[in-house]
Amino acid sequence: MLWSMLTGRRKSVALWLAAGTAVLAVGILAYSNGAKGDSASEAIAQRVVFAAKNGGSLDASGNADASGSADASGNADASGNADASGNADASGSGSGSKQGAGSWNNVAAPAGSSGSSSGKSGGAASTTRVITDGSGRVVEIPVKPQRMICMDTASTEILFACGLGDKVVGRADNLSYPPEALSLPGLGSMGTPSLEKMVALKPDLVAISGGAIFRRWVPEAERIGLTVLSYDYPLTIEGIFDMIERVGDMGGAPDRARAIVASIRTDMDKITSVTKRLSVDKKPTVGIVYFGASKMYTWGDESREGDLLRVAGGRNVFPGSTAMGAMSPESMVAQNPDIIIGLFTLGTRTESQAEAETVQQIKNQSSWQTLKAVTNDRVYAIHWQQCWAGPRIKLGLQSFFRAIHPEFAGS
Repeated sequence: MLWSMLTGRRKSVALWLAAGTAVLAVGILAYSNGAKGDSASEAIAQRVVFAAKNGGSLDASGNADASGSADASGNADASGNADASGNADASGSGSGSKQGAGSWNNVAAPAGSSGSSSGKSGGAASTTRVITDGSGRVVEIPVKPQRMICMDTASTEILFACGLGDKVVGRADNLSYPPEALSLPGLGSMGTPSLEKMVALKPDLVAISGGAIFRRWVPEAERIGLTVLSYDYPLTIEGIFDMIERVGDMGGAPDRARAIVASIRTDMDKITSVTKRLSVDKKPTVGIVYFGASKMYTWGDESREGDLLRVAGGRNVFPGSTAMGAMSPESMVAQNPDIIIGLFTLGTRTESQAEAETVQQIKNQSSWQTLKAVTNDRVYAIHWQQCWAGPRIKLGLQSFFRAIHPEFAGS
């Protein structure tokens, strides 16, 4: 017990020495700049205290990671996966990748503060807060961002659904939804954005999701002074719920984000109240297919598409594959599913045109003519973006359920 007390006192002394050193350094800096009480200096001081509490240190810019140590790369372990035409899905998640846990956790503020690294003494309102993003980086962001750039489709869609579209000032070039966002300046691709264009927009927050290939520019963006949050793209419906709430919270509309999730969950609960009562033989086998430029692709159980299939009461004929993977026409023949669902993207087509053409493309496969799904006319097509992370996952749930269990869809 005596040793614990002594150790505890040593840690306390070390902590307050670090904090005292920070305050002295900030005082000198403020004095030399003629700006006593400068908020940026106070922010550095609080980050020193935060780092000291967590046994770490600051980098040259005064940034600390979750353990108190500066993050050198900011890269995650997921990798992007594109089809043969070079089109990646919104996730950029590589085959077999898992969804990271614990993304974007709020970090406790130092004792005596209100959660803000720029809060003044005397109980003034906080203007910033410190959170941990999906890469494990500790980032200081505005409590209410006013100029956000979204370099992924998911966060753009979520922010607009939360009523924060007027706070978004830039987007990725590949964005196609929501329509209101298309008038925003395009800043390049997710993986190779123009940092010069970003800086010109004077954002107070930049968001990006997906695998490491889409986040390689983050360290350079931070070096030139941009505040960036990066996070893993979810592979499950529950992960999408979490992402909607975190992005809504990031933008300053947590209540609206929770309401969106509650609405989707209500629909999902209605569907599962039916499907959970079904015996295995009442759950039809389903094969998912997407036609790339030169290959066919499918999804296993560890994917958003596979999760939608399961929740909607189907059995995936390719359960062993993970995320998005190439498939051969022969593999579909070998499985001979009860139902085939084709996922499509629009391109220059309308949704009804794309749906009809995808159904016909499946039926026209020469080796699939005798499959149960084709002969029984159980071939369907669903817009792939209904499977992406965002509020439209609600449409995905409804579409999969109608295709797999049309006998219950009316109820």
